[in-house]
Amino acid sequence: DSFSGDWRTAQWMRTSVGEFLDGSGIQPDALGIPDGADVFDAPLFPVADSVGELHRWLRWYAAEPAARRASADGWLAARRLSARDLLTRADLGELEALRKKRLVRSLARMMERRRTSVFLNMDLEATAALLAEAPEPVPDIACGEDPPAHRMAASMFRAEYLRRRGDPDWGTFAEGAFAALRELIVRDEALGGLEPSLTTLPDQIVWGRSPLRLDFAGGWSDTPPYCLLHGGRVLNVAVDLNGQPPVQVFARRTDRPSIVLRSIDLGVEERIEEFEALERCDEPGSSFSLAKAALTLAGFGRRFAARPAPTLRDRLTEAGGGLELSLLAAVPKGSGLGTSSILAATLLATISDVAGLGWSKDDVIQRTLALEQLLTTGGGWQDQAGGCHPGLKVLETHPGLDQTPSCRWLSDRTLEAACAEGTALLYYTGITRLAKSVLGEIVRGMFLNSGPRLRTIRAIVDNVEPVADAIQRRDWEAFGRGIRRSWRLNRELDSGTSTPEIDAILAAVDDLIHGAKLLGAGGGGFLFLVAKDPEAGRRVRCVLEENPPSPRARFVSLRVSQVGLEVTRS
Repeated sequence: DSFSGDWRTAQWMRTSVGEFLDGSGIQPDALGIPDGADVFDAPLFPVADSVGELHRWLRWYAAEPAARRASADGWLAARRLSARDLLTRADLGELEALRKKRLVRSLARMMERRRTSVFLNMDLEATAALLAEAPEPVPDIACGEDPPAHRMAASMFRAEYLRRRGDPDWGTFAEGAFAALRELIVRDEALGGLEPSLTTLPDQIVWGRSPLRLDFAGGWSDTPPYCLLHGGRVLNVAVDLNGQPPVQVFARRTDRPSIVLRSIDLGVEERIEEFEALERCDEPGSSFSLAKAALTLAGFGRRFAARPAPTLRDRLTEAGGGLELSLLAAVPKGSGLGTSSILAATLLATISDVAGLGWSKDDVIQRTLALEQLLTTGGGWQDQAGGCHPGLKVLETHPGLDQTPSCRWLSDRTLEAACAEGTALLYYTGITRLAKSVLGEIVRGMFLNSGPRLRTIRAIVDNVEPVADAIQRRDWEAFGRGIRRSWRLNRELDSGTSTPEIDAILAAVDDLIHGAKLLGAGGGGFLFLVAKDPEAGRRVRCVLEENPPSPRARFVSLRVSQVGLEVTRS
């Protein structure tokens, strides 16, 4: 009801005031209101002296016309107020305070009954903001016995509420939410029971190599907890850089029962002879965190092994000897090309081969998701799936714990031709940013069902099919517009996705391109540009090579990988 306009014709109770009164057996003229007066001034609200009387009037308004006619004289005789009277007589400040007090009590009861109420499906970010402003604190309800899916949302809600009230303990509850997510994904019963057995000959080397991935649309929808609740859909392509798969792992069995880890690109080495050193893998900055986590997940540690072993030496002796792993990631750190996840997947696939575990690509993708939870870095499935599976494709999962993506391959002829003629350009900006800092903030919004964030992610998902359709129709301009749309939505999701330096790069070449986006989480790393034509591509190169944003900035040649993850033996 608008409460405006001529009082006889204004909408009221699904009809007009005049028709409502006629149906109730009340002559409109009996109200004594001048013709043409505004409904805002019509005395339509009877004053109740008790809750019981209030309920009787509410039932009267909701009753059928015949029932209302029986009490029409009582309505006419009652003291009645208009909407204007109500507004001038009400203590609006007191009313607002009373409503907030009732709301806090109601939400607290919903929170207590969160397993059966809609509380955890609400916009918990907005709810926390509302409750944080209330004078009464929200009761601290223990959620340690809740299932992990409930516990992660309830813990993050508590963290957000405390953060907004300036309580320094909010971080403890936030970590509790991430711990619940790890518990949900890293399930010992699904991942454990492993018996590694080194199956290679003494002089054999197992060689794993993978391309990297360029994400075109749908990023962030593959990230837990969003994908667990809604499923995910992404469009990406596997690419080799400078003619080679940039991520490589070499494995060799040794006689000495120890594990040797080497990084070719970092020039460091570590020998591991105790379980404690192997299982200390939750330090994202460590040179060998990925390798240690991969070996732990492969049953060389204690947690996922089928049988206990007194020492790591005993475990390796039982498996058939020691193990040397050499790692190569020929791409800068913080590239935005999914290097960390793809290196983890390559490690798992190589270890699976050398240790006779027999994992498929789907197994490797799932275990990489678990590995990143073990490292506390988090992450989704699109990076490892994008590198494991070759070519240009749409990857999709459905809600639930099984996040094995289905793969719909697309024709990559247009993209291959663009790479060859210089209209698809890959530019390393020389600016880096650790994805974990971006990931944590966005995932926090996912835990909280943040309305603005979820709407943006849904728009990101909706952009997948238009971009895929454009590349299939060989409409290079429409493809570029889709890439530009992906970039805009990523920036909407996280304002830190871009920086003034990145904005300056894009502004310098904007009239030469259909679209561009930073790959991965953004903030730096590699930039993918869709030039309007080969001449525009050449000019883009000239502009950025003459004015590089960093001494390390450079163009890198790329080609579509038709192989994906590959593991062979010498």
